[in-house]
Amino acid sequence: MDEFTQYVMGQLYTQSSLIRPEEYQQKLIESSVFIAGIGGNGCPVTEVLARSGVGRLALADIDGYDVTNLNRQLYATSSTIGEHKAIAAFRRVLDINPHYGNRLELFTDGINSQRQK
Repeated sequence: MDEFTQYVMGQLYTQSSLIRPEEYQQKLIESSVFIAGIGGNGCPVTEVLARSGVGRLALADIDGYDVTNLNRQLYATSSTIGEHKAIAAFRRVLDINPHYGNRLELFTDGINSQRQK
């Protein structure tokens, strides 16, 4: 069992085990989700998926945070103003589970064939 799976099953899954069988958690660990846009909807989606233990996340956005995002976007804070949205989300996911490592993909120039990390 790799470090990511150990962390999810040992730390994140403990409370969820009361409502979700272990085989369902394993399916989440084996799944991948692409999130196009880390704004008003993408932030909470990213947060929930990371905390649920989804195995691979791809985060895509072409924009950065500015003051107009503060009232409606979860990752928009005084410390993320000017930061690229996908990079802020990347850092947040690693704060939730530091074992994501190469399980995260980052797309900062739109959705195309070129991948950036």
